[in-house]
Amino acid sequence: MNVSISTPPDRILNEALATGGDAKHLSEMFGISLRAARRYTTVLGHPGLSDPDLRTPMP
Repeated sequence: MNVSISTPPDRILNEALATGGDAKHLSEMFGISLRAARRYTTVLGHPGLSDPDLRTPMP
């Protein structure tokens, strides 16, 4: 039986950033398909993620 526990998408994205986009790791850690894991890893190349100003929360 496959039990799915809801994981906030931002948690998966943070893990994708921390692992450098390792889709297999995301799949195994969060119990998601490789296809779903690849969706998270493809956003790592988004220009907004490399802009430090966009990572800083607004006051």
